[in-house]
Amino acid sequence: MPMTTLTIKKAKKLWSEGIPTARIAEACGVKMDTLMNYARNNRETFPARRKSTHLTDEQKELILKMHGEGFGPTAIARQAGCCVTTVHRIVETEG
Repeated sequence: MPMTTLTIKKAKKLWSEGIPTARIAEACGVKMDTLMNYARNNRETFPARRKSTHLTDEQKELILKMHGEGFGPTAIARQAGCCVTTVHRIVETEG
C-alpha cells in the first residue's frame, strides 16, 4: 500500500513520538520498507533518528519467551517493536 496523505500524517505524528518504525508501519498499514524509503526521501518531514540498540529488559524477555514458544522472528519483531535482525541478535547472545 502506498503512502497516502492520511498515512503520512499519522506516520509523522508517531515518528515524532519516537515510536519504533515497525510499529508505525503496522499502524499505518504499510510495509516497513515503504515507510523507510519514504522517510529517507523526505527528511524534512521524517528527520533521521539516532540508531538505538538498547532494548528494555521487558522487550528482551518477550523476545526470548516468544522464541522459546516457537514463534518466528518476524512475529517476534512485530510484537517486540524491533527489527528481525535484533531478534536474531538477542536470541544468539542471550538465548
